[in-house]
Amino acid sequence: MKIRTPLALGLAVLAISAAWTRAQETQVPEQPAPQMHLAEDRTWVGVPVHLEVTGDYLEYLLVNPHGSMHESLLSTEVGAETLNAMLLVLGLKPGKNAEWRSTIDPSQPTTAGGARNQPARETYEVIPPSGDGAYLYVAWHEGTERYFYRLEDLVRDLDRGRTMRRHQLVYLGSYVMEGRDGPAFAATMEGNLINAALMRSGSTLFTTGLEECDKQSNWLANSWLLPQRGSELCLVISTRVLDCAPAELLPLMPQARSVEEQ
Repeated sequence: MKIRTPLALGLAVLAISAAWTRAQETQVPEQPAPQMHLAEDRTWVGVPVHLEVTGDYLEYLLVNPHGSMHESLLSTEVGAETLNAMLLVLGLKPGKNAEWRSTIDPSQPTTAGGARNQPARETYEVIPPSGDGAYLYVAWHEGTERYFYRLEDLVRDLDRGRTMRRHQLVYLGSYVMEGRDGPAFAATMEGNLINAALMRSGSTLFTTGLEECDKQSNWLANSWLLPQRGSELCLVISTRVLDCAPAELLPLMPQARSVEEQ
């Protein structure tokens, strides 16, 4: 059962803070959340992350350590509920996940879904996610050089032969579900926070919002722009487009390891 109304979500998250945390101590170990930074004007938040997969296909852009680390560009030790609370401070409201609509005779058997359970592309149309969203950036420095990129610029779209199209990622906010031991926040259970390929479950906090993101095995890290794997970076989630790194962000940029240091 999914609970998506703001009131129900708030009540359920309060319940999770006690019962759910205790119930999951042996299943999903929560690390103390590293320090996040909320901008003074409350239009963006900085999240400490690490660079993970740089040479294989991506299905996720951000996960927790117990999530799908082997197919994610970035990871963070900030828990899903902690990050979600900060996103609510930014004023985001949950949007609507993608839909897959059949374009063939409904009497014929079809399978609708995303990522691993996609039907043949000629048999359906994709209705992209919609609703509130944010613009994502990644920042770091190497020596005296500072780097500030749109997250999409760090992801290759193999079909286009370019990077992922820039767009506003859609905020889903995950959902509270009935777990074995009571209410459970889906993103906390799974450890997956932002997906690159569209996912039918809608359990992440953010999803890409492009029709072409229903493709699997199409997304790779743009390693030409990235530092050494394992480097500490800063993920910036902003409700407005940032033409350059805000002055408030500059002292937060972590020192990354360049590939030349390998």
